[in-house]
Amino acid sequence: MTDEEKARRAVEKEEAREAKRREKEAKDAEKEFQKAARKREKEAKDQEKKREQDLLSANKLRSSKKDSIPEIIVDISMSLADTSVGEQLQRFLLELGCRVNPTWAPPVSGNLKLVKWRRRVKADFDEDLGLFVPLENEQIRDENHILIYLTAEEFTNIALPVTADRLPAHVQRVKSAFPTPAMAKKPTRLIYLIEGLQALVRKHKNLQNRAYQNRVLSHLPSAPNTPGAPSALNIDDGTSINENDVEDALLDLQITHNCLIHHTSSSVETAEWVTIFTGDISTIPYKYPQPPTTATMVKKKLIQNRHSRTHLDTSFCADVGQVKPGLGKRDTYRKMLQEITRITPGIAAAIAKEYPDVRRLVGAIERGGGDVLAGIEVCLPLLGCEGGGAN
Repeated sequence: MTDEEKARRAVEKEEAREAKRREKEAKDAEKEFQKAARKREKEAKDQEKKREQDLLSANKLRSSKKDSIPEIIVDISMSLADTSVGEQLQRFLLELGCRVNPTWAPPVSGNLKLVKWRRRVKADFDEDLGLFVPLENEQIRDENHILIYLTAEEFTNIALPVTADRLPAHVQRVKSAFPTPAMAKKPTRLIYLIEGLQALVRKHKNLQNRAYQNRVLSHLPSAPNTPGAPSALNIDDGTSINENDVEDALLDLQITHNCLIHHTSSSVETAEWVTIFTGDISTIPYKYPQPPTTATMVKKKLIQNRHSRTHLDTSFCADVGQVKPGLGKRDTYRKMLQEITRITPGIAAAIAKEYPDVRRLVGAIERGGGDVLAGIEVCLPLLGCEGGGAN
């Protein structure tokens, strides 16, 4: 074999080795590419699976307060936390799993006893998808409810007299300090929790009724000269509480200022009701949307991309038997008069006899004032008819 042939064979062998090396490198590169593709596919599947799990977790049905109340953080003003109500409230909330902040200093003057709620938000409801979509990071957001705790004496000092306009100023001061939260869909709403008001009104109403009875008895010929009568006659010294004025103030809170009102009779009941409010507020985001509750439903929801939301029924029913119905126009007119405090059936009958309908009665009062009823003869079952008036 000549040197030229040997050199040619050496070149061919080298070229063959180089071709095999390139072929091996190509195969290795193909394997690496396929391996990376499988890895990317697996990571994509894992991410999709995690996303579905996160969606399922975010859209888990929270119909029970036990599921939603751990999301809530309750801020209690220091002026309330240091009271017996505040101490009981903290104990109730901690038992339910809430976070409690008893050192909150509200941004409003006046040392008010307030409660504010915040929520730890992990998902937002997407109106287009009809799903709760998880957030990258947990956020803490203010709820749009503020509770004001007042005793009966504190409320009457603010609300009465109605003409002083202290109550509207009180409401405006609190609302100004707590504007609508950034992510809230509704404006801030105040809850007035008033302790002992009904008992206080009832006490003053009994005192006024006793004073009225003493005034009536003092005009009877056979009235005994009781030692307690003079003191009862002087009960209206400017400190008595008028039930109608209290009702007007409460109605003004509800209708004019769109406030919620709840009455309690003791400190324990007050703490219990704040706890109940906390549970109710915790379920608000989950009452309106009806999210899917299984992975299959989540997938179907994503594919269909439909919005599913129900609204609470706003209908309500009123108890019957609250007002006695009349047998006719005259009887209904008399029963209407009897709904007024201290208007007995005898007084109502006497007024109806003198003024047979509402139009004549209102016209007479507008012309002559309340004294037009003073001379009406009232017939009492046992004492007969006397001209004592119906005022």
